[in-house]
Amino acid sequence: MRMCQMKWWMLLAGIFATRLAMSQSIEGTAFDPSGAIVPGARVMLMVDYVKKSEAVTDGRGRFSFSGLEPGMYFVQIKQPRFSLSQQHVVVKEGQTARVYAVLTPGRMDDEVVVQGGVAVPAAGSRKAQPYTPEVGGNIDLPRLLNPPRPRYPEKAAQGGIQGMVVLYARIKLDGGLEILAVLASPDSELEAEVRRAAAEMRYDPMKLNGKPVECEIELRFDFHPPPQE
Repeated sequence: MRMCQMKWWMLLAGIFATRLAMSQSIEGTAFDPSGAIVPGARVMLMVDYVKKSEAVTDGRGRFSFSGLEPGMYFVQIKQPRFSLSQQHVVVKEGQTARVYAVLTPGRMDDEVVVQGGVAVPAAGSRKAQPYTPEVGGNIDLPRLLNPPRPRYPEKAAQGGIQGMVVLYARIKLDGGLEILAVLASPDSELEAEVRRAAAEMRYDPMKLNGKPVECEIELRFDFHPPPQE
């Protein structure tokens, strides 16, 4: 009789220990920089950078992962037009770890093709997204107001110099460009011409939930000599 009781208690202890070991969880909320929640974001839970589970933020920007073992986890949140959010989360025994993720607007890209003295923006017009005051995560992409007018420097054209000048810049709240760095340039004259043209460029700035915000952009100016007649 005592042996049966001992086995019974050992079985109960085992079940309790198993439940306790798996009672940990992670709960979180995704926000944008304005403090509004971001629904529909993809959330991945990883261990040693290997995906363990996946979820999507609900209508209140929330997500959760339950039945976890204690340990170190890696939470990654993706949303179109936003930078990737990543953070490590320590889950302790019998506890729920909280995650508050702020998704920041991602860096934009644009390209200008310069051929025979005519500059044509490579990117087309972008459709604005509706502004919903109750829910955040809405980004209207910056819109170029005046096409750049870089000229092909005569010396560079005669020398057959061609290639791409790549600027890393910031679109300011007033729509102007602040050049942060020149990432690539085949020629100093081409670079100087791109700097001059960029100083004249104006954008309708990026908007986050209807309000202008600064954003970073990689601008590529691709120079090709005019076709031979």
